[in-house]
Amino acid sequence: MKRVALVLGFAVVAASLVAVPLAQQKGKPKFNTWRVTFTRPVINQAECVLLMVCGKDKAQPFSEVIGQGSPDVYPVKYVQPTHGELIWLVDRAAAATLAPATK
Repeated sequence: MKRVALVLGFAVVAASLVAVPLAQQKGKPKFNTWRVTFTRPVINQAECVLLMVCGKDKAQPFSEVIGQGSPDVYPVKYVQPTHGELIWLVDRAAAATLAPATK
């Protein structure tokens, strides 16, 4: 796989990264569509993984994800390309709680 783009709602990305069988995942899809799930090994084999974070409601979770947040709470922390690059696209609202040196 060449490229993977993921938009965070951290739990949504997490659904495909944790060892929870699809039948045990809670909630219904918002749309009546087919679901494609990429596993952690597939994502981490991509040449480029792009993670997009938008909105003030993601500010606190984002700061925990790039900080000391637990992978059990934020499985997106398992996204670590083995041979490629990881690019974060973060809007100002989502980056609001970061320290100035981090922005």
